[in-house]
Amino acid sequence: RDSAGYVGQFKTRGDVASVAHSALLNGPFACEFWIHPFAKANDFNAGPVVVCKGNINTSWQVQIDGASGKLFCRVKQGGVSKEAWDTITTPRNTWTAYMARFTGTAVELYRGASSPVASTACTGIDSNAGPLRFGDADTPKGNSLRGLLYDVRLWSARSGAEFAAGMNAPVDPAAPGLLGNWMFDEDSGPIAVDRGPNALHLSVANCDQRTQFARPY
Repeated sequence: RDSAGYVGQFKTRGDVASVAHSALLNGPFACEFWIHPFAKANDFNAGPVVVCKGNINTSWQVQIDGASGKLFCRVKQGGVSKEAWDTITTPRNTWTAYMARFTGTAVELYRGASSPVASTACTGIDSNAGPLRFGDADTPKGNSLRGLLYDVRLWSARSGAEFAAGMNAPVDPAAPGLLGNWMFDEDSGPIAVDRGPNALHLSVANCDQRTQFARPY
């Protein structure tokens, strides 16, 4: 894969990529992604959503906090938020690899390494029939991401060691536990193809939601 090419671009309200609910999308998960937030000072003000299941605060989400600029994962258990927060402000104008996961006993956040930067006990997750969304919680919600995404992977289970070992290379579509893999590397069009085994193709609300850019690997 070339180091330069198309990646997912989210820069304004309405830039959302989503797939309808599937039973595969409820339950324990691990979500890996490369993110490149834009560098403007106000880009975090609204609390941009990277990915969420259903509407915001209904099941699980990965978001950048508008006040601190830190990325966090939130899981709802019986309506109560269980959160794992990064320890640093999300790096801007550069690529960073993250993994957010719910194991069935904890919600955890990883940043580019095999050990979590945060872990919070959590023994359940509220299911819902809403879509899986990237770039915002709704259309338009106001929690819009301003930045780039690349090589997003959703797993039913994934260890920190597997994340660290595999983040710098494409994943095998037949890898055990892989639910979906979206590169966002199409040059244009209304679909972001799922290269995983379940054909969870994303509907892209803005057909110009790609840009050529230096990829992280």
